[in-house]
Amino acid sequence: MRRKEVENYRGSDWSRRRKEVQNYRGSDWSRRRKEVQNYRGSDWSRRKKEVENYRGSGWSRRRKEVENYRGSDWSRRRKEVQNYRGSDWSRRRKEVQNYRGSDWSRRRKEVENYRGSDWSRRRKEVENYRGSDWSMRRKEVENYRGSDWSRRRKEVQNYRGSDWSRRRKEVQNYRGSNWSRRRKEVQYYRGSGWSRRRKEVENYRGSDWSRRRKEVENYRGSNWSMRRKEVENYRGSDWSRRRKEVQNYRGSDWSMRRKEVENYRGSDWSRRRKEVQNYRGSDWSRRRKEVENYRGSDWSMRRKEVENYRGSDWSRRRKEVQNYRGSDWSRRRKEVENYRGSDWSMRRKEVENYRGSDWSRRRKEVQNYRGSDWSRRRKEVENYRGSDWSRRRKEVENYRGSDWSRRRKEVENYRGSNWSRRRKEVENYRGSDWSRRRKEVENYRGSDWSRRRKEVQNYRGSDWSRVRAHTLHR
Repeated sequence: MRRKEVENYRGSDWSRRRKEVQNYRGSDWSRRRKEVQNYRGSDWSRRKKEVENYRGSGWSRRRKEVENYRGSDWSRRRKEVQNYRGSDWSRRRKEVQNYRGSDWSRRRKEVENYRGSDWSRRRKEVENYRGSDWSMRRKEVENYRGSDWSRRRKEVQNYRGSDWSRRRKEVQNYRGSNWSRRRKEVQYYRGSGWSRRRKEVENYRGSDWSRRRKEVENYRGSNWSMRRKEVENYRGSDWSRRRKEVQNYRGSDWSMRRKEVENYRGSDWSRRRKEVQNYRGSDWSRRRKEVENYRGSDWSMRRKEVENYRGSDWSRRRKEVQNYRGSDWSRRRKEVENYRGSDWSMRRKEVENYRGSDWSRRRKEVQNYRGSDWSRRRKEVENYRGSDWSRRRKEVENYRGSDWSRRRKEVENYRGSNWSRRRKEVENYRGSDWSRRRKEVENYRGSDWSRRRKEVQNYRGSDWSRVRAHTLHR
């Protein structure tokens, strides 16, 4: 159990502070009482604060009152806060009034909140006057958020030196149960020219879908623009749809953009369709994209098709990727087909891997077609890595245009207790000529002596060479 009582009195411009704390943290409860009262001097302020907490069953009470007055170009601030958090409610009252001096400004602000049942009220008024080349700002904001409405008015008039501007702005909001409407009109006068802007936004946000309409119209001098935008979303349990249309008019030219995206995200596969259509002046483009994914237990499939039309020319791209990832082997197939204008290309790629206990096999085949020419590349690699020896076979075959090459490579290693053997054979065929290289190295590294045998045999075209080396160290 904790009991604490503090009482302070401080001097000429006096303050008083009372604090009582009583805690019992056996079963549940505590009690806290706090009272603060301040008075500060010549341009005076007053602050009253009372806090009472009971944290057994559940309630607290908080009262706060603040009143300020500050001097020659005066301001006034009144604030009252009262909270009750047992059942539900709170109340907040706030008033701010400012007056500032020679080129004067005035600010009135009133905030009243009640958060038991529902409602709040907000009033705000701002008026500014600034000096020799003067400006004026009037702003009025009134909000009522019990049932659902708000109103906002704003007028700004500026004069700056030899040039001047005028700004009128009106905003009207409607915020209902699950939809809202916003209308906004702004009118400018700047020097010799002026502009007008109208904007309307309408939102609907239901249970699982929403709709947004937006229209903006601008007039700037002798030129004007118009923009219409509509977005519709559907977000259901496992799929969604989004439609978007934007239409712009800028001066003598205009553009249009339509976009539709549809997603399906099920248990283990998804589908995405996207279509975008643009019109810009006399030219236009169209883009279609479809992606389909399947992600099962140990394999996946992805199909993607993209089609573009840009002006007088167009392109198409198809891509399909299929993966299988089992216990110790995997297979990947990939096919990409492109059409760009009058020319097109095709690429097929297949990779197959086997990774067992101590050996692996990798097959890879890539085939490209680019315009009138094409190439093919086949590659196979086989590895065996046992306890103390390994074998690697690699074969690569390339065809590029009218010429082709073949490369075979086999490496065999034996690494025993104190001796090793390495056999390597490489055979190349490049165009009309070919070469063969055989190399064998045998090492013995005993306790105090070693032996190395090395034989290299090369065949390059019509000529060949052989080298034998025998080294014995004691």
